[in-house]
Amino acid sequence: PLKINVFDIKAIGEFTTADGPFIDDWFLTFITQTDWVEIPMYTDGMTEFLTDLGNLLNSNLSAKLTKSADWKTRVMYPIDFKEKELYEIENIEPKTFWERVKKRIGIQDTVRVLSTELKQLHKS
Repeated sequence: PLKINVFDIKAIGEFTTADGPFIDDWFLTFITQTDWVEIPMYTDGMTEFLTDLGNLLNSNLSAKLTKSADWKTRVMYPIDFKEKELYEIENIEPKTFWERVKKRIGIQDTVRVLSTELKQLHKS
């Protein structure tokens, strides 16, 4: 099982995608200095887990993207970054012939990266 030391957590957030309802589309993210870990929000016991973790961090970790069916992100912790964007989407520059063709017809590959605000936190 995955273990994260609570003192290694730099940020906690949630995000949704447009992949539902048959595929997980709502996730909790833990960001540490070296990694980020995502857990589906529909995991059993998640509400209690967020309450207990919030008590340890002295922060309200209530989820707010329950009804979202689109791409949305938000930071839940730390308080200074609360409600800021968790992730941003960046286009990947095409390297192969097929990727260049896809870009020409409007289908460009993307990658999820930490938001500008969290990149600053992540450096500290």
